[in-house]
Amino acid sequence: MSKIAKGEPSVISILISNGYATEHYHKWKKHPDGRVRSELARQGYWPDFFIQDKKPDVRALVEKYNALKLPVSPIEATMTWEQLYAINNPRWMNSLSAYDIIDVKNQ
Repeated sequence: MSKIAKGEPSVISILISNGYATEHYHKWKKHPDGRVRSELARQGYWPDFFIQDKKPDVRALVEKYNALKLPVSPIEATMTWEQLYAINNPRWMNSLSAYDIIDVKNQ
């Protein structure tokens, strides 16, 4: 029996990080091992699903790698780009030109 069939988390995580075995991703989305769910979240799969994961590490990866795919909260919608920048929210760049972004980063 293959290690994939056995559901070995370390092997599955490596497959996901390299983009292999995509036909299994939907099944692995509910894998009991957090390493598998973490890798799927890191790769950008199902951010709406993984943002509600029971493991804080999985939720943190969604926020880190997929923040722009998540819905805008009512609070974020009322914040200025300066406020978003101050809290390290990646949405601060949405309303700025490339030149403005470079100027802000160089300050």
